[in-house]
Amino acid sequence: MSDKTSLALAECRQSTTVAFDALQTSEDPTIDQDLETLRRDYQSLLSLTYSAATKVALSLKPPKPDYQASLVPIEDLANSSGALATCATLFSAARHGPAMRKKARSLASDVINAVRQLSASLEGGDVYVLTGTIHDAIDSARTQLPESEAAAVREVFRANQACLDDGIPELNELMQEPAEDDDAAGAGDGWDELDEEFGEGLSSKALTPEERQRVTAVCHFRKPANLR
Repeated sequence: MSDKTSLALAECRQSTTVAFDALQTSEDPTIDQDLETLRRDYQSLLSLTYSAATKVALSLKPPKPDYQASLVPIEDLANSSGALATCATLFSAARHGPAMRKKARSLASDVINAVRQLSASLEGGDVYVLTGTIHDAIDSARTQLPESEAAAVREVFRANQACLDDGIPELNELMQEPAEDDDAAGAGDGWDELDEEFGEGLSSKALTPEERQRVTAVCHFRKPANLR
């Protein structure tokens, strides 16, 4: 690989590292931006990054890479991914919603990290595999960027619903009435050993009225109609 291409990749790696770190640490912006405009800019920057990554792959494809032709696409890739990070930091928890802000930054982080991996591994890695990782991250960001805070919150509920559904049977078991001889029923079930090691209080026992009320509320949880 030519010295100029290696230098361009090193600069891309440095700029994407700075952009990635900024996404993890930057606070809510003071600039007031319209959500629709932000989303449009975000999508445009995703397209620019996608195009730049494709051009990098084409210019560096084996067996005869054109290192001179790769310089501009590498610079464009660094610039577009850096601009994407800046755009993502403009999503505000106060104005646009915390879930929207978190999702925009998370998706942008995935894209920028993929660009960083390409710039760090290209000399020893498969250019098509590395570029494909960028393309996949961009495709996910394009389709998963929520339209609003309400949409972002719905996504969080859907992601957590499976975990809740898995736990409902176990909660229902807790609601069952304990056996008449609780000590006899629990003999040999392993709880005594846990009590000896970690202290009393781990053995199974009847729920208090307050605990039963809480479990009942969880077992009867249903998604609101507007979250379906």
